[in-house]
Amino acid sequence: MQGMVRGARGDFLMAGDLPVLPVMRTKAEARRNYDRLSRWYDLFSGSGELKLGMQILDLMALPVSGTILEVGFGTGRILVELARRTGGNGRVYGVDLSQGMCRFARRRLGKAGLLERVFLIGGDGYRLPVATGRVDCIFMGFTLELFETPELIPVLQDCQRILKPGGQMGVVTMSASKRPGIVERIYLKAHARWPRLVDCRPIDPVSLLEKSGFSCEKVIINKLWGLPVVQLVLVKK
Repeated sequence: MQGMVRGARGDFLMAGDLPVLPVMRTKAEARRNYDRLSRWYDLFSGSGELKLGMQILDLMALPVSGTILEVGFGTGRILVELARRTGGNGRVYGVDLSQGMCRFARRRLGKAGLLERVFLIGGDGYRLPVATGRVDCIFMGFTLELFETPELIPVLQDCQRILKPGGQMGVVTMSASKRPGIVERIYLKAHARWPRLVDCRPIDPVSLLEKSGFSCEKVIINKLWGLPVVQLVLVKK
């Protein structure tokens, strides 16, 4: 159940079993920021995000000739891999808020010769423009933690809606700690001070996903830049 908790760092919304900081920028601001960042995003994120995403893809049962959706595809590095793994008859869809990211992803897909099998949609992942029960798998890497706290469970429920029975969802996300270490405490202070620049914030993904009706098949605890990260493979019940 979501609620409000008052703490030393300000107001925290409950999302899952742990309190998390609120999102302190509008979606219009997020869109503009990622449009500007798109040119440099791969350099900024390095290979760490891609490596964690690829690890989850290796654990998922991605169907050849299936239909796969990535929510928050960024510059399209995972989209290329998804298209290759689904084969020539597979279909891959991507949704991203930033038109700048869409341009760079389209350019990458064109160079890989995959534009005919990957369909990009500029839009908000909060309301997925996909018919009910049409998708075999969903991937979401470092995107779930960008949604406003009241949106988190509805986003996951919408993912449930579009998945086929028994469909899988792979998630990589920053994870909140009961006792944050020094790196996480510094990061949380940076998020509070520069919310438009440091807009990702740790959430409680396992609890959220279970409350939204998913069954957790695999859970991996990891770190990126010293910050806690959780990798999950989920199944629609």
